[in-house]
Amino acid sequence: PFPNTGGSPMAYVIYDELSICTYGAHQEGAWQFLKTLLGYDYQYHSSAMMPTRIDAMNDREDWYLEVNGSCTEEESQTARQMLLDSTALRSRNMTVINMIQEEAAACFAGDKSPEETAKIIQSRVEIYLGEMS
Repeated sequence: PFPNTGGSPMAYVIYDELSICTYGAHQEGAWQFLKTLLGYDYQYHSSAMMPTRIDAMNDREDWYLEVNGSCTEEESQTARQMLLDSTALRSRNMTVINMIQEEAAACFAGDKSPEETAKIIQSRVEIYLGEMS
């Protein structure tokens, strides 16, 4: 691990991102899903994810200490601070994503076929990755 700008050696990787398509047929349902996913109740009770809400994270940690008592309050505070000081790292290569978006735009505009676009993207990404190694 490498220290972030605050000097902390902690980092976490973001694997998934969520978005709602502008022209999606079920935008209200998508917004409701996001509200649920990001709501306190879901984040506090979910065993599938670490809370991204500080209130849910703190309350869950308090509950864990009360039930398990496997660490001291001081150790718990140190762990909480490490999380707060950590840096988020994206797992995606934005250079590659930008290449894909550039070429896809031409395809969606009708200037290139999907097959031609795929070949161009493949070639550009291979060249880029070759240069990076």
